[in-house]
Amino acid sequence: MRALGVEISGSDSLLVILDGTAKDCNIEILSPSRLRLPAAGPEVDQLIALKKQMHEVLKSNRVGCVGIIRADPGTSPIRAKVECMIQVASSEASIPCTLVPSQTAAAAEKRWVNSVAGPDLDLALRGISPAYLRKAAVCAWSVLNAGQ
Repeated sequence: MRALGVEISGSDSLLVILDGTAKDCNIEILSPSRLRLPAAGPEVDQLIALKKQMHEVLKSNRVGCVGIIRADPGTSPIRAKVECMIQVASSEASIPCTLVPSQTAAAAEKRWVNSVAGPDLDLALRGISPAYLRKAAVCAWSVLNAGQ
């Protein structure tokens, strides 16, 4: 299965695809790996444009499921709105979307990946460059692991 991991940083969506299973998968860094909130127009138009862009990313990359690092309480309103638009794009594309708590992603990165998939995948995830994409990759792995 192809799982898209998304971490939202401010109004940017960081994207990584893992293709395979939780025990054996390939890491695909999308180009561009950072989907920015479009800058032109009122906020509602920017969010709708982002939803359309995300829908295209999902379809063009044949994504089977989506994982998003869930917003914590106290998150900025724009962060929550971006998360919502990604969920709507997933729904419109008939692709399941899971909100992954940041604690789950942190635990996966520290111990679950190594215990489930072994040291090779653990090293591959830790070696992702640029490093700001690691959390999105671990999010995608968490979704793959939950689906097994």
